[in-house]
Amino acid sequence: MMTTFARSWRGVWEYVFNREPREGRVGESVFGKVGEYIDTELGSTHVKYRKKEGSKVTIVLLHGLGGSLHLYEEIAEELSKEYSVLSYDFYDRGCSESDRVKYPLNFFGVHPLKFTLNLHCKQLHEVIQQTEAKNLVLVGHSTGGAVALRYAINNEVKGLVLMDAVVLPPKKTFAAKLAEIPILGDLIVMLFGRSSFLDFYRRCVFDIKQSLDHLNVTNIILKKNPRFIAAMASTNRYCEGFTSSLLPDFTLICDRHIPLTLLWGEADFATPYIHCQQLHAVASKAYYCHTANDSASSLLG
Repeated sequence: MMTTFARSWRGVWEYVFNREPREGRVGESVFGKVGEYIDTELGSTHVKYRKKEGSKVTIVLLHGLGGSLHLYEEIAEELSKEYSVLSYDFYDRGCSESDRVKYPLNFFGVHPLKFTLNLHCKQLHEVIQQTEAKNLVLVGHSTGGAVALRYAINNEVKGLVLMDAVVLPPKKTFAAKLAEIPILGDLIVMLFGRSSFLDFYRRCVFDIKQSLDHLNVTNIILKKNPRFIAAMASTNRYCEGFTSSLLPDFTLICDRHIPLTLLWGEADFATPYIHCQQLHAVASKAYYCHTANDSASSLLG
């Protein structure tokens, strides 16, 4: 009881004294800029494009709900020895930002943008167009997997790799379910959003030692940038995959015989391993594999 009471007042304190920043790039001050910024319709997108001469494909790395391109840096560097590799941050994740003037948070810290799959796919399309990336292989983790799947429905891709992807609605915490309720959910996110997300993150990662640095960075960005938690809350409330099944999209991809790899963690909490088994039953043409413990851990390691 006292813990809940303390969290409530901590949420109020952080809300009152840590309002939305008006100047400077908050994400850059925490994560550090590793790529370049490009202007996209809803704001500024942080992009890292490693173009490899002679590469037959471009691997596009799409991070998860609360991730950033920084999670992929070691993997991207290794892949870039043979392939062109493109990664970027979703709006208000990592170093990317939606326009604060056009899209200010409301009194409860609610994001005015609805982070649907269409919004995410439009940002991805703008990044691909501006970088002129060709022959795409989309690699999506969690939310990024849902974005990759939907993008492949309407655009030509050479292949898909779905890692713990949000295809079937994920297992939501009680707090996440409450956050979907208008007004009441907004208040809950304001009071408990940061602590709830950190608890959720700890439960999702199999080997916390491997992700301790990222957990610490996430804690800092949650404190410094209210738009980060607001963007995640909007995704939880409006993004297909979270709100409805993407199995029809997945089935269509399989029917088109697009090369497909499923990479899942047996210990995954949010998108359980049984989801991979269910998708594998549909994807008779997919190349199927799984990690020994948890794909998020192997991604970070």
